[in-house]
Amino acid sequence: MKKTFVFINFFTLLTFTPASAQWIELNPNLPRVNYFGIDFVRPDTGWAVGDYGTLIRTTNGGANWFQVETGLTSALLGVESIDGKTVIACGDSGRIIRSTDSGKSWTGVQSGRGGYLWNIQMISSKVGWLVGSSGALMKTTDAGVSWVNQQTVLGNTSFWSVDFLDSTFGYVCADQGKILKTTNAGADWEVQQGGDLYGIFAIKALDKMRAVAGGFAGKMVYTTNGGASWQDLQRLSSSINDIAFADSLRGFAIADAGLYGTSDGGRTWQSQLVSVEGSGLAFSNNIGYLVGPHITIFKTTDQGLLWQPLILNDDFTHVSFPDKRIGWTLGSRSTLRKTSNGGLNWERQGNFGAYFPRSMIFLDTLTGFVGADRLHIYKTTDGGITWSRKSVSGIDTTYFITKFFFLNRQMGWGLALYTGILKTTDGGETWFRQLSAGDILGGIHFADSVNGYAVSSHDIYRTTNGGTTWLFQQGLSADQQDVYVSKEQEMIWLVTSQYLYKKTFSDSSWQVALAASIRLLKQIVWLDARHGFVFGGATYETRDGGKTWAQVAQLAGRGIQAASFPNQIYGYGVGYTGLIVRYKDTTVTDLREQGLLQPTDFELFQNYPNPFNPSTRIGFRIPEGGFVSLRVYDILGKEVATLVNEELHAGTYETSFSPTELASGIYYYTLNAGSSTQTKKLILIK
Repeated sequence: MKKTFVFINFFTLLTFTPASAQWIELNPNLPRVNYFGIDFVRPDTGWAVGDYGTLIRTTNGGANWFQVETGLTSALLGVESIDGKTVIACGDSGRIIRSTDSGKSWTGVQSGRGGYLWNIQMISSKVGWLVGSSGALMKTTDAGVSWVNQQTVLGNTSFWSVDFLDSTFGYVCADQGKILKTTNAGADWEVQQGGDLYGIFAIKALDKMRAVAGGFAGKMVYTTNGGASWQDLQRLSSSINDIAFADSLRGFAIADAGLYGTSDGGRTWQSQLVSVEGSGLAFSNNIGYLVGPHITIFKTTDQGLLWQPLILNDDFTHVSFPDKRIGWTLGSRSTLRKTSNGGLNWERQGNFGAYFPRSMIFLDTLTGFVGADRLHIYKTTDGGITWSRKSVSGIDTTYFITKFFFLNRQMGWGLALYTGILKTTDGGETWFRQLSAGDILGGIHFADSVNGYAVSSHDIYRTTNGGTTWLFQQGLSADQQDVYVSKEQEMIWLVTSQYLYKKTFSDSSWQVALAASIRLLKQIVWLDARHGFVFGGATYETRDGGKTWAQVAQLAGRGIQAASFPNQIYGYGVGYTGLIVRYKDTTVTDLREQGLLQPTDFELFQNYPNPFNPSTRIGFRIPEGGFVSLRVYDILGKEVATLVNEELHAGTYETSFSPTELASGIYYYTLNAGSSTQTKKLILIK
């Protein structure tokens, strides 16, 4: 059983953060780009490449990835190693780079080509092949130091993929359904026709008789006679980008719109992951990896029966942190996730059936709301463990709540897409209509129980009686996003895609407070009367009540879509392709900091991921030092593992659990510290 044990010293991490480093990226901590190629020389050691010269490497099976500087700005499309020391990558503009230290440092190699270099395969430590556009078919015999282009009868045809069984026998696939075959290391090439004239993008030789290839619009072809003839297979749903096999029978084809698997050597294919876009596949000793657009990286440890994402890459649009450690996110995949350790780990929550969550808010660590399809509103009072649907009356239920705002625990409002405004006065148990509006309502805020504003993309609504009646006025633009009513400032702030406007309670006209150099502003948040943020394509900050605004350089290019601050010191922001950042105001004194960071409660966190295979992580928090034990039990109460059994100081900890000898099933883990005990359930799937 593999065991790791980490003490998370939040006080040390935050106290020594430089004053200028107020924002820390928690996820994904990798370039948020499209990834195209991947290769693993061993199950734990591999590389992936993508847009803008991005190259990342891992030495622990994808648990951690590290970006490596390549010096390139154009896309890298393929990567390959045969021995783990020499690594070669290729890409756009005829770029080839080479490393001799396992991918830690890279030097450029002359290719003599322009255009795209799509795919590379090293057959031995010295010999390899590389293919690309405009007739690029190149061979190296010196471990990639130099490359010589091979002439073929296909001329400037684009070659997409290469696959050699050994140093002499191999295939190259191309446009127009052409396949080249060699049996003498490329001295001669036989031209074969793989089905119709659709291009073939990926090919895999299983032996000297059997091979399978796929390409444009889901085209799949198969041979059992060394390519003398190719048989058309069933057409898959989208273009095939790569093919890889775990063994002689079980293989996978990654496509623009999903992953397909075969268990009969490529004769028949079944859909595996329909929601995944993919570009590259790699297998090493039955451990498989796939990469794709939008920082997609998946892994399988059971020959492809189950694929798990290694990177959380949802397009997050909502975030709510009622506590500096406990919070929730929601994104375009309509998956609600919770963290109990300040965003370090996340677990999925909630089962809302066919009604996808579209918005959410939490009033404290136990009470929260979700707005789902068909104007279903759900409430939880146990931190998201269980949810109950609440009553909605007097309004069209075609759409859903886009945003919630609560003035206190009893009184709140919800913006219904293309429908209007709902209100609750009984803590969200019942909701009733206050305003009908056929526009997209984007923001709502109240200074007190009677005075509030709401904005749609075109219009501004004002109420002075708690929403019983709303006064309409023409908006400032056609892209209004958010509104904030500050009772302390006696000011109303309105956010459009490019401008932040303001006016006092007594003014009749609006003034421009900020003209954003980068458009797509989304949200305004005030921490107090002087300190505020505007989030969006760029993030702007003020510390003088909005008189001046400065762009936050640490968030340049990140695009925060929503933010939540449990207090004036801590905050969290989320964005597209898995972006999660944490804010810490480093201007607080050490004494104040220490009081905030000292654990005050005993808590055992839910393991992540759950269900899991092959390993999961378990965190816990103890408010005072002493002897601590963390043990795992089966459903009969028999102890099956001891993860912690020692004296610990007060703090937050995390350990891993990798039960190689246990069977699939339900298990329980129990934390004991002093007189405190907590137990949670975990599920192992093999």
